[in-house]
Amino acid sequence: VCLISLSPIAKGEFTAPVESFEEYQKSLEDQLDATVISDVTDYFFPYEQFYDTNYHLTDEGAVIRTEQLIADLKNWQSSEQGS
Repeated sequence: VCLISLSPIAKGEFTAPVESFEEYQKSLEDQLDATVISDVTDYFFPYEQFYDTNYHLTDEGAVIRTEQLIADLKNWQSSEQGS
């Protein structure tokens, strides 16, 4: 089983519209033979929770992202796909 979780996305005044990320997620799901367990909108983090680039979260951001990933995995496990 291959599961895909989305990376953190910096959310602020310079971020593309949410719809573009939702389109990206849909395209990803359509093209891959894997399960996307995350919803892109759950991985938006304010600029303050990044320390240098879009992929490097502060300690606070990393804790929040980890908790979201755990929730996504638990949701997948309890779904029909994860059973």
